[in-house]
This record gives sequence, C-alpha cells and structure tokens, in this order.
Amino acid sequence: MDIYAKLLQYKNFFVAIIAVISLALFLSVMPPVTNILLYFWPLFLSTALVLLAIIVINQTLPIFMDYSGDREVEALLDYVAGHPELLD
Repeated sequence: MDIYAKLLQYKNFFVAIIAVISLALFLSVMPPVTNILLYFWPLFLSTALVLLAIIVINQTLPIFMDYSGDREVEALLDYVAGHPELLD
C-alpha cells in the first residue's frame, strides 16, 4: 500500500513523461508541416484568388434587394433563376 501512495505522489510526473514520449513519437512519424504546405500551395493560392475575386465582384456589383420577410427568399430565387422582372 505504501508503494501505491508513493506512485500517486508522482502521478503528474508520469503523465508528463507519457505525454512527452507520445509527442516525440507523433512528431517522428508525421511529415514536416512545410512539406505539406509546399505540396498544397497551388490549392491555397487558387482558393485565395477565388475569394479575392468574390470580394472584388461583391464590392463592384452589389445586389440591391430591398425585400423583407417571406418575400426575401423568393426574390433571391427569382434573381438566381434569371427572372428578376417578375418581382415587379
């Protein structure tokens, strides 16, 4: 019983040791993050350019819809369907 009590005193130490060993094993198996970034940089760049284009288009050509309530969804659907003249 004395051994169990002494081991409980060092519980945090054992948890820290297990965490450090687990982290070391994980980092040794995992490829470096830079390799992942270098592999996916075209995807990141194209996504950033598309988001930038969406922001620029939204700023230059805002959609003016002054509808409220239940008609808002119908107005958006009519606009997307290409029939905004039916809303008048």
